[in-house]
Amino acid sequence: MTSTDILATEYFLEDLPTAKTPGTPLLNTIEAVAMGQSVSSIRNRFLQKQGYNALYSFVSGKLDCEADQLSARQEPEIASRIAVVFFSEGSGEH
Repeated sequence: MTSTDILATEYFLEDLPTAKTPGTPLLNTIEAVAMGQSVSSIRNRFLQKQGYNALYSFVSGKLDCEADQLSARQEPEIASRIAVVFFSEGSGEH
């Protein structure tokens, strides 16, 4: 797996050939983000125009990945707690 493949996968863009093709605006943008560089207004417009809304939200600071990852890790635990409460309350009514 090449470094461009790894970057594309990290940003969930592995299915897009331009996310792995050197010199393309999409790969240039995710490389800049990965290096901690700010994203120019031109790149922001490119992301919006192409419909890369999640990536645009992330680079614009409108998407909190840490909070989303925490939420995703907690969802199965919360769902199992709800199921336990639901089934324990429902089992006494029959």
